[in-house]
Amino acid sequence: MARSCELARAGSPLKRVLEIGTGCGYQAAVLSRIAKEVYSIERIGTLLSGARIRLRSLKYHNVRVKHGDGSEALDSLFPLDAIVIAAGSSALPEHLIKLLVPQGRLIIPLGSTKQYLTEVIKLESGYEVKKHEEVSFVPFLSGVVVK
Repeated sequence: MARSCELARAGSPLKRVLEIGTGCGYQAAVLSRIAKEVYSIERIGTLLSGARIRLRSLKYHNVRVKHGDGSEALDSLFPLDAIVIAAGSSALPEHLIKLLVPQGRLIIPLGSTKQYLTEVIKLESGYEVKKHEEVSFVPFLSGVVVK
């Protein structure tokens, strides 16, 4: 998680960041220290409830959490400086790259047999992909789970 945050920041201040996969809220808390605004989406309701309570009790006021499907278009959050995905995918979610500012970064564990932490940098036209170290994350799933 720390490496994902490091790659997302890339040595520059962050204004608005989207995290897909809130989990316990740890990465959202770390992101809140390096970004002005953090939006985090979790598909599993019980995980989100726990994270929401934890983040509020620790007074992370710049983190907004939402129960939802991170694979859907999230145009209302545009423009984003970074998107950090905490679940592995075999395909690059290109629709999310459109939400980034130029030079914005999408960080995702990418690969089918082996996953690699992948940094996607949005360019004026297109994007650049940088493969980093091998990682192992839960699969990126669509849909929401109430409980």
